[in-house]
Amino acid sequence: MISCYPGDNNTIIKEIQAEMFPHLGDLLFSVPAWRYYEAARFIGVRTELFEKILPFRSTEGIPLHTLWEPYQYLAAWYRRFHDDFGQLPLPFDSTTEYKTYHRDEWCRIFRQEVEKISEQGDVARLLIRMVINEGTEDGASAWQEVKIFLQSAYSLEKEQPLVPDNVDEEE
Repeated sequence: MISCYPGDNNTIIKEIQAEMFPHLGDLLFSVPAWRYYEAARFIGVRTELFEKILPFRSTEGIPLHTLWEPYQYLAAWYRRFHDDFGQLPLPFDSTTEYKTYHRDEWCRIFRQEVEKISEQGDVARLLIRMVINEGTEDGASAWQEVKIFLQSAYSLEKEQPLVPDNVDEEE
């Protein structure tokens, strides 16, 4: 994992996220794809996208490398807003517990965010297109649109405290 913002230096969380990619990365495709597939089947429609999803019914056929960048972006967002700088709520005993805690939290939050993203039809279709059209102009275009969505919905900017409107005003 690369550093994505100033102070992004929690190597333990980065290692956990890198180790979990083979187990979680495919969710960025499989969750929206199966939602789309099931919805199309339910209403009895066989679109071009539906037909293209069929060969990917097994997660073994999903080209994980196409999902690395969106995974990495969500991983950076998690680190930005969930990095406790090596601390855990007491009591905890060791680095092992710290790793276990963050692995469990990362998996839980990642799955939760993928579900949220998958409920947004346009973004879900973009993630599907990104994978099924890998190596094509359409796949690259879909990734650019996904990237714009991620930058907007998962901003790495910390919120600034609001300054009262009347601070600079003379009375």
